[in-house]
Amino acid sequence: MKKTLVEWAVIASLVLFLPVMTFARNIGDAFTAVYTCLNSSGSPVTGQSITLKIEKASNGDFFDFNDSTFKNGSWTNKSVTLSEDATEHKYFYLWTPPGTETSPEQYLFVYDNANTTYLDHQVKSVQYQAIGNSTFAGGAVASVTGNVGGNVNGSVASVVGNVTVANCDVPTSTRGISNVTTTDLDTAVGKLNNISATDVWEYGNRTLTDKGNFTLSSDYDSAKTALTVGAYTAPDNAGIAAIQAKTDNLPSDPADESILEGLIAALPTAAENRAEMDTNSTKLGDILTNTTGMKSTVDTNLDEKVSTRSAFNSTADPVWLNQTKVE
Repeated sequence: MKKTLVEWAVIASLVLFLPVMTFARNIGDAFTAVYTCLNSSGSPVTGQSITLKIEKASNGDFFDFNDSTFKNGSWTNKSVTLSEDATEHKYFYLWTPPGTETSPEQYLFVYDNANTTYLDHQVKSVQYQAIGNSTFAGGAVASVTGNVGGNVNGSVASVVGNVTVANCDVPTSTRGISNVTTTDLDTAVGKLNNISATDVWEYGNRTLTDKGNFTLSSDYDSAKTALTVGAYTAPDNAGIAAIQAKTDNLPSDPADESILEGLIAALPTAAENRAEMDTNSTKLGDILTNTTGMKSTVDTNLDEKVSTRSAFNSTADPVWLNQTKVE
């Protein structure tokens, strides 16, 4: 389920405007490390493998769960897996400081969830102090000089002087938040740690402002060398249309080139033409002889013009006009 803007604003304000909670313990007291895993919908997630490391803030040594000592190396068991309470939806580990820890100290409890869906990493600080264990059976207390390290169960008539709480420089009511508990903080931070990339990208439109460190994969190589809009030249559509007008006049089934080649190949060669001429050369001589005789006969018998032998030399009408006709 996607978060609304109001939900994100509330979560962000929880993180930005409230101090980081530091758990206080008396030196030697046990501490139960508790971790809660939530999904993107804010529902508890079970079945996770949560590991815990404990770091000593003063020198950076880590706790070895094998022999209960702090070391700067050569650990046998540098981390421990938290137990799960599926009913209460939490993971926990009860840690008792070793007897060698007798001075005030800050310990960092480092939680890790290696599940690729969450990849959660959290750190909680626990401050061990020489608080002591003073109790008061009842009645009125006239005054208290110094600090009250534990809880005050009951009413306080008045407070003389200023009460200062580190990092609480403004009332939480001015930030629209009231009655916020450490559980609320753990829940809110858990939700932030469980935001997936899909939740972010599906929320709305975004604009990338820092593109300097982006590198395109090989899938975009063709786009890198593609023709730009400015370099594009439109085709000569008029010229193309003119060519099409010519080609449209071609027959749908033009003569096959092989047919033309066959006809050309069937033509006689120069050698064949010469051979035929040599074969028929005597016939040409006979034709010349015959035509010469014909010319002599014509010259002998046709010694005058035909027009001198008949008066009807223009049309056939004078002949048919004569009275005597043979039909």
